[in-house]
Amino acid sequence: MEQETNEFTPQENEKNIINIGSRGETETERMLSNFAHTPFELDGIRYESVEGFWQSIKFPEGSDDRIKTVGLVGGKAKRAGRQTRGVEEIQYQGQTIKVGSPEHHGLMGRAIRAKLEQNPEALKLLLDMGDKQITHILKTPDGKILPDSKTIPGAVFSQILMDLREEFKTLSKN
Repeated sequence: MEQETNEFTPQENEKNIINIGSRGETETERMLSNFAHTPFELDGIRYESVEGFWQSIKFPEGSDDRIKTVGLVGGKAKRAGRQTRGVEEIQYQGQTIKVGSPEHHGLMGRAIRAKLEQNPEALKLLLDMGDKQITHILKTPDGKILPDSKTIPGAVFSQILMDLREEFKTLSKN
């Protein structure tokens, strides 16, 4: 199974950088990845992971493939979505959304927010990291950096997490 790994050395991590990925060195890095089994409900549908959400919405609404994929986690979810390579638009709640658009990234933000709201342990890990910079750089087990996602680039994913962290920090102070 192809997984993510932390690109940073312990010395770099001491410089306030956390690289989120399913093969991360810490529970925080693994739990905050889209591959983590962190069930959540969004718009009346239960997803087993953010990766399951993302891959499922690449399939037509109401299709058996979409229904099956909402229940998948990690590499299984990612592999299920491979048959949709090159998809340029998704359908979500009757709306057509261009992949990679601000609307698409906003939808991903909603899924990650739902994950955090419904998985208190994941939210605690996000808040406990303080103001550390979040990155999402994927590598092979032998250390080779993988190409970035064209649909949800690592910088976009990282910014979603950092924005949500600030929002939840503000809410917890009130």
